[in-house]
Amino acid sequence: MSEQVVMVTGAAGFLGQHIIRELQENAPEVSRIVALDRLPYLKQFDYADRVEVDKVQCDICDCEAVMHALQGVTCVIHCAGVVSVSLFPDDLGLRKVNIEGTVNLVASCLEQGVRNFIYTSTVDAMVTTQPCHNLDESSPLPDPSQLIFSAYGSSKQRAEQYVLACNESQIPKGNKMYSVVLRPTVMYGELDPHFIPAILQNARKGMLMRIGDGEARNQSTYAGNVAWAHVCAMRTLANPETRRNIAGQVFFITDDTPVLNTFDFCETFVKSRGYEISSFKIPFKLLYYLLCIVQGFLWFLGPFIEINLKSTRNVIKYINEEHTFNGNNAREMMEYQPKYDYKESLSRSILYYDTLIPHKSQL
Repeated sequence: MSEQVVMVTGAAGFLGQHIIRELQENAPEVSRIVALDRLPYLKQFDYADRVEVDKVQCDICDCEAVMHALQGVTCVIHCAGVVSVSLFPDDLGLRKVNIEGTVNLVASCLEQGVRNFIYTSTVDAMVTTQPCHNLDESSPLPDPSQLIFSAYGSSKQRAEQYVLACNESQIPKGNKMYSVVLRPTVMYGELDPHFIPAILQNARKGMLMRIGDGEARNQSTYAGNVAWAHVCAMRTLANPETRRNIAGQVFFITDDTPVLNTFDFCETFVKSRGYEISSFKIPFKLLYYLLCIVQGFLWFLGPFIEINLKSTRNVIKYINEEHTFNGNNAREMMEYQPKYDYKESLSRSILYYDTLIPHKSQL
């Protein structure tokens, strides 16, 4: 397999840290890593550095800095992005980073002759206000107005479309750049900044209250397996005999984590800290319509004072409707198999989440 020099954008973040660990530990063909982020990159995991890591602190919209950092790079894994699903989403950040930043990065890659480009999208580019069961890649992109997180999801849609449109674009020396899009589900694991930490903070108030009848199931994936999928995509694109299996396509990324109701899935992490999840269930529709009233009031106040609600009616709706995805294509087309089984994923995650809040017995 040919030697690879890999740039990881968003390297200091949740998924970026996992990707660099996989490149260091399980990708011997990688001879150098460029860790690019607007924040300083500091290694957060305990592993030996097999190869050099060039740390580049810059904004992906900074054309000159990005062009300089791309020198000698053969593959870019672009997982930098803004996630914003609150009542008043960060529209500027979503546009500047998710859309314009991606456009700038792709253009810079084409100019510098980067051969392969892997874009980290999200299932939220596909999730609408309706449930989905075993959704696969044959489904067309929904209209942005139908997305449950319209601003965030549509920004990822537009980035996806641009990345795929540039597949097989000409680059210097008569070569072409090949691109692929990966759509992981909601992720959990070490360095998770959003999902389980928010659940634990709510549980810390006394008890985590269940919302809904518990029938809706949602799919989560361990971040280490998502990172490993990026390595598999890199290898498939780098091989002339296999690259056309995935170039110009999108793939859902899943693993063997059980598909459960969100509260059932989180119960292990909550109980590990000595807290409980209520047996009583708050009716979904009651809370949903109450939040509709609250959000209407906050929208009315918006021109005068912005109170940005994080647990919106659509967040509650998201966890109370089924969202499951078919990840078979990634397993078949780029030989991705989850590297970490559920038992190991869970044990690694618990060790991290246990550091976030004190055990109930210590209070």
